[in-house]
Parts: sequence; structure tokens; C-alpha cells
Amino acid sequence: MAEPEDHELILPESGGWSTRADGLRMRFWRRGDRIVSEHTIPDAYHGPPGMAHGGIVATLFDEISCAAAAWVFGWFVFTGELTVRYQHPVPVETPLQWEARRRDGAVRRQRTRSLDE
Repeated sequence: MAEPEDHELILPESGGWSTRADGLRMRFWRRGDRIVSEHTIPDAYHGPPGMAHGGIVATLFDEISCAAAAWVFGWFVFTGELTVRYQHPVPVETPLQWEARRRDGAVRRQRTRSLDE
């Protein structure tokens, strides 16, 4: 039976990110060949004023890529390599859509954008 096109992925606990008081609380949905998460980075994770620290941005990309890989492969995975190219500053306290795409049976591309765009 085919999976619905838009449904929440329920993943096993990953280091307390979803349940700890200081966790990131990311939730993931499958939408076609994409895994998406709508997430706002709290100001506590800023680098320069008003902008997210690059380390937290990389962490969020790692989380969504692992969620996408779990969907593709059917089990939890660990990151072997993650390259992040920062093209623009990422704001804090702004709703963002995080996305990972599946292509050719693997996770190939990730991006984030403001939900206001």
C-alpha cells in the first residue's frame, strides 16, 4: 500500500532533541520526494545578532538529512559526511522550512527558506 503524500514521520528518539526541555523539537513530514520540517531557530542559538550560529544550522541539516535517509532506507542512519555551503545568513526567531530531497534512492540536496518567501 502506498504511503500518503503528506504525513508526519515518527522517528525513534534521537538524543533527546524532541523531548528535552532544551531540545530542538524538530518534526518531519513526507511531501512527495521531499522531507520537510517547519522550524524556528530560537535566539539562544544565535551567532551574530539576529543570525543563527553556523553550527546549529549544520545540526539542523544533519537532523533532516538523517530523517530523509531513515525514510529512504527504512532504518536509522548516522552521518558520515555533511558539507554545508552557507549562501545567506539564517535568521533566528523566524519560521523557516527545512527540506531534504530524495533522488536516485539517496538524499541528495537540502535547503532552507523563510516561510514568508
